[in-house]
Amino acid sequence: MSNGLHVPVMMLPRFDELVEAINHPLIELKMSVKDVVVGIGVGKGVNLNDKFVLVQNLEKDNLCWVSFFFLEETIREESEQDLPVMAHVFSRLKKNSSFAIAVAYAIASGLGGRIIYDDAHLYLGGVDSLSLGSVKELYLSKDIR
Repeated sequence: MSNGLHVPVMMLPRFDELVEAINHPLIELKMSVKDVVVGIGVGKGVNLNDKFVLVQNLEKDNLCWVSFFFLEETIREESEQDLPVMAHVFSRLKKNSSFAIAVAYAIASGLGGRIIYDDAHLYLGGVDSLSLGSVKELYLSKDIR
């Protein structure tokens, strides 16, 4: 069990692909992307497999982190054999949880994901997982933003 959202996706993106992939889905969620910044630590280059990615909304003072890792075929769900990479989206404060949901939705939408998991039941209203359409509906509802 984890305290973040898990998003199975089709590929490990390069940094520029990640930025491009989340842009339009965030706009779909009525977010002003001009104030959203994405960054990584300087260390070992831009390979996102061994990095934490910071995503921050400067206007709303929200932030979350994203990490990516590969999943062995044997531990993937049967319906997710074509999704070898897991994105883990997490935040530390309750005020950032809706932003983390938006980022998870954007990553799933932009990188070919279909579902978002919330094993700890901290983000998605007490359920284990939701489809992308349900996550979008939840985020756009008055209760989450």
